[in-house]
Amino acid sequence: MKFRYLRYIVIALATLFFVILFLRTAWLNDDSYITFRTVDNFVNGYGLRWNVIERVQAYTNPLWMFVISAAYFFTREMFLTPIFISIALSLTTVTLLFYFHTKNVFQVILSVVILGFSRAFVDYSSSGLENPLTHLLLVIFCIIFFSDTPNKLKLFSLAFIPSLSAFNRLDTICIYLPSLIYSWWKQEKRLESSIIMFIGFMPLILWEIFSVIYYGFPVPNTAVAKLQNYIDRRELLLQGFYYFKWLFDRDLSSFIVIVIALLLPFFRKNAKLLTCSLGILLYCIYILWIGGDFMGGRFFSVLILLSTILIIRFLLLKESWKRILATLILLILSLIKPNVPILTDENFGKDQSWLRDESGIGDDRMYYFQISSLAHWEPGEIMPKKSFASVKEGLNLREQNKQITKVYGCIGFRGFFAGPKVYLIDYWALADPLLARIPPLYKPKWMIGHFWRHVPEGYVESFVSDSNKIKDPNLAEFYEHLKTITRGPIWSFGRWKEIIKMNLGIYNHLIDKDRYQFAGIKVMNINDINNMLTRLKINQGIKVPKRGLEIQFPETRQNVELDIDLKTPKTFYLLFFNNTEFLYRVIVKTDKIESPFQAYKVKIPQKMIQKGFNKIRIFVYPRDVESEIRTIHFTNI
Repeated sequence: MKFRYLRYIVIALATLFFVILFLRTAWLNDDSYITFRTVDNFVNGYGLRWNVIERVQAYTNPLWMFVISAAYFFTREMFLTPIFISIALSLTTVTLLFYFHTKNVFQVILSVVILGFSRAFVDYSSSGLENPLTHLLLVIFCIIFFSDTPNKLKLFSLAFIPSLSAFNRLDTICIYLPSLIYSWWKQEKRLESSIIMFIGFMPLILWEIFSVIYYGFPVPNTAVAKLQNYIDRRELLLQGFYYFKWLFDRDLSSFIVIVIALLLPFFRKNAKLLTCSLGILLYCIYILWIGGDFMGGRFFSVLILLSTILIIRFLLLKESWKRILATLILLILSLIKPNVPILTDENFGKDQSWLRDESGIGDDRMYYFQISSLAHWEPGEIMPKKSFASVKEGLNLREQNKQITKVYGCIGFRGFFAGPKVYLIDYWALADPLLARIPPLYKPKWMIGHFWRHVPEGYVESFVSDSNKIKDPNLAEFYEHLKTITRGPIWSFGRWKEIIKMNLGIYNHLIDKDRYQFAGIKVMNINDINNMLTRLKINQGIKVPKRGLEIQFPETRQNVELDIDLKTPKTFYLLFFNNTEFLYRVIVKTDKIESPFQAYKVKIPQKMIQKGFNKIRIFVYPRDVESEIRTIHFTNI
């Protein structure tokens, strides 16, 4: 009797801890306002659009968008509204976790130590992104999945919840897929079960039908912009590795929790545990495959939650000393890393020395906390704070109260505050259907999720005009087909023909990938370069501009070695081509020496010698600097 109510007392205290934690750490980021601009247009009668002139899905989270829209319809306020919806969903998540997944005080405390001290889980329990809703759906799914009563309603629910999760964010279906297959396989009447699960997936199916009808495409424009990035898969895999490394370096306890959840099936022979672990593994492979994200921890928050559920259910530590030791180890591993969530206060983000690592992955809450957190909210003040450049620019555009077209990146705050009269062309292509379908500019060092597109000549003028002024005739034709989809009458026969052809890739040949991937590059003939070098002083060279230098050769060369002098201290990227076919890349990092130039010998691989090359494209890292080269000489076979 004396311990009868202890678990409930601990749950109440744990819930209070999370109330304080979520209130202290709540924030919104710029990307969330990309969705919120669509919400604002939708609620104000302009449709589900980013720029009201065209139908483009500039958000990856339809269900979340509708949830925010329902609340925004009544509040007409877009700071406290998403924050408190996020807090409410996150508190519901942890409460359901405590009541349905824990059986004793130890499991409650262990859950608090894992989730309450996880940077990834806490940071993305708000942020304005869809994570809180994803978390809630996962907890509900696990309650149903681990229940012992098999019936048709359970099978329906096991399909319905993943359907809602995929409706909320499509790629989360990876987490549920093994469990769905297992649940279907365990049924005796598989045909009937297939029908039940198909009905359960109706939210996602209906959305995909609507998406094709309204937008013309089954996937969000943001996915096209980010995933169709023309980056070599090996580079993306390496970036994905860095994303896991970021979690290891900044949020060690969360990393270890995921690893434990992946290893548990080797020690606890349980089919349901195995399918959930496989779901974690599948999503980890997906994260690795796409190169992760620039927001450190964002994709891991749902995996940490699922790992927590698996650990408290299947990590059977019966002895008290083992329980205490495991809890203390995880707590210490969290505390040895900086920026423990519960310990961060209103000063968090003033020191941004830990903001971003060399791979471009950053702490988004740290970046935005000073201007868009609940801790800095003041009654009557515009939030995020109008002192922030993009908020100020958006407000200035709105004040002009006229139709304006601007080209920007970081379009969230700008777009929301600018309002529907302002059309923003997004050079990162998240909200632009044409730019999303042309290759991003080549960058020696790129940042995941930020793939800069060259704005084609005449596109800005064409955007708000009935006439097509794009200079590239092939791209102009492509744009006409695309514009029929995004701006033409929804039910016209001509539009549906274009939708089918565009989704089948029939018009892809109209995009000159090489032209736009290397737009703005300086082109020089090798003979002109050699003539110029004879007239330059010993400490002068041929300039390599910010967008690179292309050296063309009158004939296809088959040399074994290149001698070249490079200015110090810089990193040079040498790309060898046969016409537009990429052959090979060499990275040369020059040292800091007294001489302005350093001589290098670049050995050319045998395969490239056989193929032959007729141009070299040279780039300098960092991208925003220029440099010089001289003495280009080849050794023949």
